Amino acid sequence: MAGAVERDVLSVADRSDVILVEGQGSLWHPGFSAVTLGILHGACPDAYILCHEVGREEIANSNGVRIPPLDVVARGYEAAMGWIRPTKLIGVALNSSKVDEATARRAIDDAEALLGVPATDPVRFGCGKLVRVLAA
Repeated sequence: MAGAVERDVLSVADRSDVILVEGQGSLWHPGFSAVTLGILHGACPDAYILCHEVGREEIANSNGVRIPPLDVVARGYEAAMGWIRPTKLIGVALNSSKVDEATARRAIDDAEALLGVPATDPVRFGCGKLVRVLAA
């Protein structure tokens, strides 16, 4: 897995300023953590955007595996990447499709306050915040 991702990233690295690699699953998912780790280690990202579904408290189809608070999740990703090379959180993309707009905006504000980076629901509110942080 890591080798395939590395090959694909390197195949476009010399002609790209930014390469976006979509993740899969979660380091906390009992069925997909190995895939997630392989993608992370293969991509060796300088930075990452954390994705989360607002209101979700446990991993789907996992028999109750709880999702830690977002700051714990962010530190976990940075620790796992640190085995290979440092990375840093630069933004948060939230899926707020299952909550009302007021709850979604509160979740965005809470994520920004907790993690100190821009957050948004790119589908509901646009991706401008994340594009700006990527451009910087």
